[in-house]
This record gives sequence, C-alpha cells and structure tokens, in this order.
Amino acid sequence: MLLANGQTQISYKEVALDKENVLVFLKPDGVLIKDLLAAALFNQDGLEVQEIGSFELDELRVRAFYHYLPEETIKKCIRYLANQSLPAYVIIGVDATNKIKKLKKILRDRWGKNRTGALLHSTDKPEEFEHEIRLLDLRR
Repeated sequence: MLLANGQTQISYKEVALDKENVLVFLKPDGVLIKDLLAAALFNQDGLEVQEIGSFELDELRVRAFYHYLPEETIKKCIRYLANQSLPAYVIIGVDATNKIKKLKKILRDRWGKNRTGALLHSTDKPEEFEHEIRLLDLRR
C-alpha cells in the first residue's frame, strides 16, 4: 500500500511450514485486465489470496527484481515498469509457487499474446519471497 508520505506499508499473514508465500504483482498490461487476472488468482483451488495494495517500482527496484536479465532487457523492464501503480498480492498455499507458474503460462497464452506477454510477476522460488517482499517495503 502506498502511503501519503511516499512509503510503502506491506502486511501479510505468516504461513504454516507446509505452505509457501508467493509475491504476485500485475504488470502494466495486466493492470488493463486486472479484473480478469484477479478472478483467475482468486479461483485457484487450495490457495489463499491476500491483496496487499499497490506500489510503484523505481529503477533500482526494477534492477533488483530482474538482476539476472541482460542489461538491454533490464532497460526495457525499467521503461515498462517504473513509475506505474502496480497492484500486488501474496498467494499462500501448498505448492503455491508451481501453481502460480502454471497459471501464469495459461494467462500469457490466453491474454498476453498481443501485449508484452508477461501480465504479472511472481516469485520464482519459495526462498525468494522474503527478499522480494523486502524490496517493496520501504520501512527497512
């Protein structure tokens, strides 16, 4: 959630050991079809969805999220993602990371072909969640 003073406040529920947290945020093309994507997220069996608000990425955060990509691709990501209001969610459940990866592929195939393709970002590995959520939390 973007606060009036420009800082972000993120709160999410701690999960049981057998469950995973996955950070998901909609990219600009995903925001255009937010209602469809949100319905797809909320209708996943066995997953709990917590909307945690919207935030904006700056250049440093885009670089931190996509540090593994080639520099030219990172620059494209910066132009695409920086200074946009992006809705974010925490998805909780057993095998949540893999379930969201499968959903992302379905969504990309269905609605992303005439866009950039990537409608949303999600945590790639369960152990990356804490790092990614800290990237959004400016209270550090």
